[in-house]
Amino acid sequence: MVIHSPGRRRGFALLDVILAMALLSTGVFVVMVFCRNEAREQRNSHERLVAQLAAESELERLRTVSYDRIAAGDRQAVASTLPSMQKLKEAKTFLTVAEVEPGLKQATARVEWSSPVGKPQFVEFTAHFSREGQPR
Repeated sequence: MVIHSPGRRRGFALLDVILAMALLSTGVFVVMVFCRNEAREQRNSHERLVAQLAAESELERLRTVSYDRIAAGDRQAVASTLPSMQKLKEAKTFLTVAEVEPGLKQATARVEWSSPVGKPQFVEFTAHFSREGQPR
């Protein structure tokens, strides 16, 4: 049998409830910030993957062309054939081909886009093509 003194109350004090709510809301806030940051990183990773695929596909397209038809010259804008490139904000694909030495050309594919907050982003891949037709 439990005997309670007349001046003693049962239950939680107001201070206990306030502290519990503060701890709980701090925990929820930390989880929300973590989820927001994780979503941003996932979006950045997806954008980078799409840009990498576009740059790689441009270099793969050059592999199907004969060495003599790969024209060396300044940076040229090319139209990407990947439908997922439309998801990138202000995306542009550029191709630069230079003859490094007789019988060897270097091609660089660069994809530039803006992040959702307007920060410029890019990926760049380089491949070498020889007269023998084998990429190096």
